[in-house]
Amino acid sequence: PLSVSWMGGRVGERAGAALDRQVESDKKSPSLIRPHILLQARLMVIIVFLMGVANFYCHRAVLEGQGRLLREFAETMKRYGGGWAGYALEFVFLTVSLWFAREGSTMIVFVYGVYTALNIGGYLMLRRMG
Repeated sequence: PLSVSWMGGRVGERAGAALDRQVESDKKSPSLIRPHILLQARLMVIIVFLMGVANFYCHRAVLEGQGRLLREFAETMKRYGGGWAGYALEFVFLTVSLWFAREGSTMIVFVYGVYTALNIGGYLMLRRMG
């Protein structure tokens, strides 16, 4: 093993011993995924799911809008997508985001969070204008 003398000790030997301990703990573990990673993935799935609920709420609120501008926007969406196309697209976004979150991708929480913020901001803007 590679060893470098530094501050009165052998760094390479310490690193090697730490790696050996990690390999031994991985052998005892029933899966290669550590519990803290599983907890993080579960938390990300829950966060993405809650953001998905917010997205569906905003989408429905726009489609059932009571202001003049919301009604016009909803009519345009229904004309070009049949009304259900938007829900289908939201479902695809949510499903893909949940899959990435389950796989442990932390970036998806940021990306889907930006998408959710834009949806909420767009809904609030349309509601205030109409």
